[in-house]
Amino acid sequence: MNPVYSVVIPCYNEEESINETHRRLSAVMRGMGEAYELVYVNDGSRDKTPELLDKLADGDKNVRVLHFAA
Repeated sequence: MNPVYSVVIPCYNEEESINETHRRLSAVMRGMGEAYELVYVNDGSRDKTPELLDKLADGDKNVRVLHFAA
């Protein structure tokens, strides 16, 4: 099913907050009752953000991740 909503989330060194951000956004989007995708854009993070985003994508079919080079 194609998403009705796409939310783009820019990320740069967000390891401290990315899991909570994802939890909250997912809850809001699920509550809307429509198909959605969360597109996280990693803008060259130098912490563990890339690994955390990849883990989110592995565990949630609604997550897409784009990694830009540092």
